[in-house]
Order: sequence, then C-alpha cells, then structure tokens
Amino acid sequence: MPKIAGMFKNVDLPLPTAILIGFSDFVRATWKWVLIPAVLVVLIIKRITSGGKGRMHLDKIKLGLPVVGTFILQADIARFARTMSLLISAGITAEKSLALSADTLVNSVLRAEIEEVRNMTVQQGRSISSGLTVAAHIPVYLQSMAAVGEEGGRLDESFADVGILLRA
Repeated sequence: MPKIAGMFKNVDLPLPTAILIGFSDFVRATWKWVLIPAVLVVLIIKRITSGGKGRMHLDKIKLGLPVVGTFILQADIARFARTMSLLISAGITAEKSLALSADTLVNSVLRAEIEEVRNMTVQQGRSISSGLTVAAHIPVYLQSMAAVGEEGGRLDESFADVGILLRA
C-alpha cells in the first residue's frame, strides 16, 4: 500500500480511497500501539469465553449470526442426530443416548438444551419429541421427525434421516 499511495499524493482521491490511505499511513506509523491493544483485546475475549457463562454467551451470539449461525446449528444438529441414531439402534436407552449425544455438540447452548431435554425425559417421563419442542434452538424438523419416529417405533431411522438430510 505505501508504494501505491505515493503515486497519488498530488491527486484528488475519492473519500473511501483517501480514508484507506490515511488508515494505512496511521497503522504504518503506529503499528506497535495498534498491535498491543489488539492482542490484549483478543486475550481478554479468549479468557472470558474459556468457560461457563462467557462461553454460553458467545455461543448464543454465534447462533444468532445470519449465515454462520445457521451453518453452526445445522452441523451440530446433524452430528447429534447421527449419534442418536447409532446409539438407539445399538440398544442404548434414550436417556443415555441423549447424554452421550449431547457430548458431541460443539455449541454449549445446544448442549445445555439437550441436557434439559434429557432431564425432562428422565424426571418427568416425557417423550423425546415433547422435550425437543421446549428447546429454543432445536429446529422444528428435528422435533417433527422425533415425533414420527416415536409413534412408528423407529426413532433411530428418524434421527438417521435428519442426519442424512443435513449432510447434503
């Protein structure tokens, strides 16, 4: 940028270009003073989000992002559905399958919601599909497929179908 900017010193530039060249000159002159706060901000954010509520807050923000949030949600739901399908077809109980499948979720908000679904099925005797309807971030298609699978006695196949649907 510095070599190119030198060519335009005596030329009247559009405002965005002038701002870019000015910003480039500023960073070049004060890069040490820009780099130190930037590194500190990154370290503080990493420290805050490394556990507990900070991580939950960051994961909730990630789920709210327009395109990235949808991708994160679908990737986690696909992983969860495939794991549930495998565990149920292997004869693992629904409660244990939910606990193990929740561990495969990367997003802590989704993990907490699945843990709540597991608690509902164990403590209140609810079905998995009715527990999934309470979870805020669980998509409707997963709730519907779980209900169909429970009614037909093929919950493993319903979860497998969701995993296949989201993999495409």
